Formats: sequence, structure tokens, C-alpha cells
Amino acid sequence: ALNGGIYGLEITRRLLEQAKSRLKPNGLLAIEINPRQRDTILKIAGDLFINSEITCATDLMELPRALLVKTDGRDTCVKTHTSLVSKE
Repeated sequence: ALNGGIYGLEITRRLLEQAKSRLKPNGLLAIEINPRQRDTILKIAGDLFINSEITCATDLMELPRALLVKTDGRDTCVKTHTSLVSKE
């Protein structure tokens, strides 16, 4: 197991910080997250990726499972909650 620091977010925070300088326009970062850390991770990503679309996708149990960051050059950060599961 990885040591993520006292709150388990240190590796995620470092990954997001490193990705900020490496993602190109229209680039996409997708990482698996702990559903209990969704709000904190969205805040960290929102603080780092000001001009990007930030979404959180859910798994089959409707739990937030993946953070998606798409760099697209927009002026505002869009935070939404989407699902990986078809609603059909």
C-alpha cells in the first residue's frame, strides 16, 4: 500500500500538482479516488486547475470513484458530478 500521509491525500495532491504543468490543452487526467475524499479532492483540483473542467464520475454503486480533469482553456472551473453508469 502507498503511504498517502495523515489524511491519505498526499500522493493525490502531488499527482495533481505534477499533472498541472504536464497536461496540454484538451488533455485529460483520470484518477481513481476514495469516495469519502471526493469533496476534498474536488477542492484541491479546483484550486490547481482554475481553467479546467473538473468532474467526478461514479461507479456501479453510485459512489464517486474517479476524478476527471479536462484542460480546455475556459475561463472558469466547472465542478460537476457525473456517472459512469448508463441510466437506461
